[in-house]
Amino acid sequence: MALETVLIDIALLLVAAKVLGELCERIGYSSIIGEVLAGILLGPSLLNVITPNETMSALAGIGILLLMFIIGLSAKFEEAMENNMYRGALIAILGGSLSFALAFVAGIGLGYSILVAVTVGAAITSTAMGISLRTITEIGKFYDKTTKTLIAANVADDIFSIIVMSLFVGFVTYSTINFLESWKIFLIVIGFFIVLLKFGGKIAEKIMDFTVSMKDQESMIAIPVVIMFLIALLSQQINIAGITGAFLAGIILAKTKYAENTIMPKAKTLGYGFLIPLFFAYTGVNVNIFSIGPDLLFLVVIFVVAIVGKLVGTYVGSRMGGYEHNDSLKLGFGMIPRAEYTLAIGQLALGLGAIGANIFTLLVVFVLGTTIATPVILRFVYEHF
Repeated sequence: MALETVLIDIALLLVAAKVLGELCERIGYSSIIGEVLAGILLGPSLLNVITPNETMSALAGIGILLLMFIIGLSAKFEEAMENNMYRGALIAILGGSLSFALAFVAGIGLGYSILVAVTVGAAITSTAMGISLRTITEIGKFYDKTTKTLIAANVADDIFSIIVMSLFVGFVTYSTINFLESWKIFLIVIGFFIVLLKFGGKIAEKIMDFTVSMKDQESMIAIPVVIMFLIALLSQQINIAGITGAFLAGIILAKTKYAENTIMPKAKTLGYGFLIPLFFAYTGVNVNIFSIGPDLLFLVVIFVVAIVGKLVGTYVGSRMGGYEHNDSLKLGFGMIPRAEYTLAIGQLALGLGAIGANIFTLLVVFVLGTTIATPVILRFVYEHF
């Protein structure tokens, strides 16, 4: 793709994302909505000025990595996980399982094949933490007790989703489920989390001590970004989403004395000034909302069961974990958004021939819908409960 075209696309998306994001903030909503709408406006759905391409996709991918990295830097992980591990696991299992079951029944009930029903069910099990946490940060409630539990639930949710993904691939490929292989993947994931969180902070501290002695002060952001890339890459090599690795990179660098005053401001400038709004805008570009017609009923049903599944499962898990009604509702609505795992399973299924382009488009529009709806819903819930 010509460099000139890429530059024009980036310029148009950034300007539109910032303008519409600002407008949304002025009327009391998250800038995320404006950023996604910018992509819809400029993409195939309306003006068709920008079309999806590999270069923009790569840049947007770096944007979501930076978003999760910044969230990891902001999260007081040990504090969040303390006394929340049981609640987090319970919320992840109940919410994910109920979402899968409802989507599967809906698919079969509407006359779709078992493969399509399994694909959609598996695709909606995982929550996209970045969207909820960014909205909660904008509201100013990032450090309350429900947010700590939400972080713990999302860590457990990632592990649960990895297992679902491995079971799904086995089912589609071999028409059977390999529990032994899934158990191995589970142990690898747990081991990766434990080793990285136990030793990563000490290693990161030593690296940053060396970096601060360098004459090039911009190395104080370059080196953390390199660490983020390497951990994200390592995560993908063991079948964990790169965004989870980026989040973990933020967590371990948050343990260093350079996190709050040096790394964080530079990462925010790079992220929120450029790549993060580009990611959300490019999400809108990837969708032609008018091509969903024949599967519109299925889309509406999936949207409803995805919200109900997470809301009910999380609410029940939260109540069992000792939370009051209002806090359980906040957690439930915070688990609504879907993104990277949904699209990853959709792409896997499309590549394996389990679904057609129409169902993949449905999943993309579904992700877009939850991306737009979640900030609005969360703001309402936090204001009234």
